[in-house]
Amino acid sequence: MSTKKFTRIWTAIIAVVAVLAIVATVVLTGPLYTVMNMYFGKGDVVVRTNPEAANLDAEYYKAEHADAESLLAASQELAEKVEAEGIVLLKNDNQTLPLSASENKVSMFGRTSVDPIYTGAGSAATESSPVDYKTAMEANGFSINTDLYNFYANHEISTKSIKVSMQTGMGPMDVEYTGRGFISAMGAAMFTGDIIAEVPLEDYPESLESTYAQYGDAAIVVIGRVGGEGCDLPRDMSEFATTAADKNKTYLELDSREMDMLSYVKAQKDSGKIKKIVVVLNTANALEVDFLNDPAYGIDAAMWVSCIGDQGANAVAKALNGTVNPSGRTVDTYVKDLTKDPTFVNFDDIYYSNVDGTIGGYESGSFIEYEEGIYVGYRYYETAAAEAMDGNYAGFDYDSAVVYPFGYGLSYTTFDKTFEGTPTYNDGTYTFNVTVTNTGDVAGKDVVEIYAETPYTKGGIEKSKVVLAGFAKTSELAPGASETVTISFADEDLASYDYKNNKCYVLDAGTYGFYLSDNSHSWAEIDQADAGKYFSNELSGEVFGESNKRDSDMTAAVNQFDEVSAELTDTKTEGKALNFSRSDFAGTFPTAPTDADITAEDYIKTAIETVFDENTDTKTGNVEGSLVYTADMPVTGASNGLQLINVRGLSYDDPAWEQLLDELNMDDVANMLANAGYNTAEILNIGKPATLDYDGPMGWSTWVSASGSDAICIGFPAEELLAATWNVDIARELGEMVGEQGLYNGFNGWYAPAMNTHRNAFAGRNYEYYSEDGLLGGKIAAAEISGTMKYGVYTYIKHFAVNDKEDGRNGIATWLNEQALREIYLRPYEIAVKEAKADVNYYNENNQLVSNTINATTAIMSAYNRIGTVWAGGQYGLQTQILRNEWGFRGAVESDYFGGNAYMDPDLGLRAGNDLMLNTFADGNLSDKSSATGVAAMRRAAHNVLYMVANSNAMQGIVSGSTVSYKMAGWQKALLAGDIVAALIVVLGITLIVRKRKNA
Repeated sequence: MSTKKFTRIWTAIIAVVAVLAIVATVVLTGPLYTVMNMYFGKGDVVVRTNPEAANLDAEYYKAEHADAESLLAASQELAEKVEAEGIVLLKNDNQTLPLSASENKVSMFGRTSVDPIYTGAGSAATESSPVDYKTAMEANGFSINTDLYNFYANHEISTKSIKVSMQTGMGPMDVEYTGRGFISAMGAAMFTGDIIAEVPLEDYPESLESTYAQYGDAAIVVIGRVGGEGCDLPRDMSEFATTAADKNKTYLELDSREMDMLSYVKAQKDSGKIKKIVVVLNTANALEVDFLNDPAYGIDAAMWVSCIGDQGANAVAKALNGTVNPSGRTVDTYVKDLTKDPTFVNFDDIYYSNVDGTIGGYESGSFIEYEEGIYVGYRYYETAAAEAMDGNYAGFDYDSAVVYPFGYGLSYTTFDKTFEGTPTYNDGTYTFNVTVTNTGDVAGKDVVEIYAETPYTKGGIEKSKVVLAGFAKTSELAPGASETVTISFADEDLASYDYKNNKCYVLDAGTYGFYLSDNSHSWAEIDQADAGKYFSNELSGEVFGESNKRDSDMTAAVNQFDEVSAELTDTKTEGKALNFSRSDFAGTFPTAPTDADITAEDYIKTAIETVFDENTDTKTGNVEGSLVYTADMPVTGASNGLQLINVRGLSYDDPAWEQLLDELNMDDVANMLANAGYNTAEILNIGKPATLDYDGPMGWSTWVSASGSDAICIGFPAEELLAATWNVDIARELGEMVGEQGLYNGFNGWYAPAMNTHRNAFAGRNYEYYSEDGLLGGKIAAAEISGTMKYGVYTYIKHFAVNDKEDGRNGIATWLNEQALREIYLRPYEIAVKEAKADVNYYNENNQLVSNTINATTAIMSAYNRIGTVWAGGQYGLQTQILRNEWGFRGAVESDYFGGNAYMDPDLGLRAGNDLMLNTFADGNLSDKSSATGVAAMRRAAHNVLYMVANSNAMQGIVSGSTVSYKMAGWQKALLAGDIVAALIVVLGITLIVRKRKNA
């Protein structure tokens, strides 16, 4: 070979190898650094303990279970227990259930019987191995019609593989699926093709009919619906229906195949082959369930089981045979026609006709109007019933509208409950002692619900007929046994938010009535003369203004969203949304946006099309007079000798924090704040370790974790099912189990619980969220959070706030009045922030192990949407004034996933109180790291993040004087090895070229 050709070949090889090595090193240690750590693991942390502190026990959190095997077994047991406690018995005519020991031969109908809804799609998806219905039923004494089961399992719908392309956050992706046409990948989801995927009646072979008599003790009909992140449920089936008859329906109605199946099952019952028909609703979203009472289908019993998680099928089987006595209660109102709900017409994908959404990125330019105000779920239906009874709402009939009210649920036994003595009101606190007696012949639990009716004046502050004021669940009561439970709450909890006049919470003067209830509609049947069921008292009223804050607040709650509220008016105005008012339900019933609504006002158009500029923004920019402006440059880089462990357990306002913050290097801080995807970065000079933060609301989701199959993670039932237990003790238990799993796995933060409101039944992530009621959701969440923090796992409660819709969620402008915002959508977060508690163990200056009780909610995830024209994470009134100044939150706020979209500006968020950006690529940056205002904002955010981490299990094993460092990760070693090989190839190539030329 000629020297010239030889040189050309080796020069090309050297160039290619060198370029590949350089690019790989730059990319993998640069923008993909966080991703590499996520999927392949960060180097092991090395904690070197100060010899003088070697005798201190730095195991601040003690595991209850000795090993992985026992932890997994306990997790599975609890998952089944939660499902069992949350199953809602909706119907049980003639004591159809439980099925007796001799009624164990059953036929399971519906394709969902072989393809259960274990979870939804997106952040709550888990990677564990669930128990299916057949396995569970057989393990609990049932004999299953295997011919029918195999028919469903082997049908083309269940076996045919379909491949489609879907758009994800990482670009287009090919996805393959079988069964129902609902697919998800990389946090995105979509409906496609046949989304109900029930087997047509014409496909049932005649041979099956001969099997029903043998397995005819009961027909168990399983009906399922699914939802997920990034995709709401279809309200128009025209794109997905397989028959013309179904094209005008919604996804939450039965389709013709399901109706045919139920008629078919009824025919088998009429022929004597099947004795009973039991329907199992395996869905999180509230179906239209009036079919359960349709004589044409002959349904004898029904239960709702939600998304069942890994072990829920066992609980369903035990509820069917009576091993479990259902004690769950509905968390939503079940109505006959969802299209008549006040939220329905304002749940569409609507875009402003004159706004350039590309400037903000993603779906900027979309908007939604919450015209219904506070009248969400039972607050509407119960108030409408009261107004109709009073002759003020012609045409409304409660029984024609509602099938099952909020808080409803049956049992295999019966209970009596009554006030034990007269309820009391002392020093602003109501106390109700309620005695519950099991009057049946089966052991069971009951739920006690207290609903409050507050004084309403027509044309005054909007108020629901009744609101849930408190609840409690009994222990399991044997037949004839009694238990007295106590429910207490403050009078301020009954205050309404008056955003129009007093611009604060107001406790109106007048009569306050309280109903001892079985559900939200019990008030209609309770005689107010019955002192065992009804109590009332008179209050003189109180205004909680600037100089008279509520006792639970740090500062008075006053208007923060006047500009947003102003877009909803009390009289019909072109281009404005109309407030739904109890004073005229018929005349103000919500309507879909008009052409005038779709044309954005000039200020709205300008705001949505304007990207944040810290040099000109008058609210949170570097502009004198802004809310965050300062001319005083904070101290940085000091050597005060403090480490993060030295402030563990201390008050957020302890002076030691200022000394620690003075030590910070702002480049380290900027990296931590801007690149916080599933982690917070280490800051070694103050001994802050890196943290691992993972999804999701049904248990740890490790699809982005290097821990993978080695982690102890299972799928618990849906958060909605947890709320349906109405049991704060079991919620705490679940939190503790998640916390202990986190401790074992080395996980520090949990992107959960999800706490948005079930505003509309078609919301894709309702399975992640607790309820239509904020009190129920807040109480369950507070208990769950307290449980996780027992093991030092901080919880990013999400998505703060009003992220109640998935389609168009990125940048959607949400318009609602401040009363609805505070009373409905912020209420669960407020309760969680104020009521969740945790004990933090730490060593004081004398090396004594002491404990301090802190508010356990130390992390929050903000939302994608805008409130008005401003991104929720950039809303100073929300993230700083309400959250921190009013409620007293101490900790960090992180954005939802950040893909660089302009409307979610990191500097805007930082100044408003959004501390961290969930950016999985290590390319995030802050525009302003040099001005006094910018540095002060970074320091404030660092304080919030460090407080969260200091009081977490990330400090396990660290004591005063310890140093923290990291070994090289496996992928870094491989990269280094590759670079060495590349260097050797380059050297070899150069050497060979030189030798060739010398020898030429």
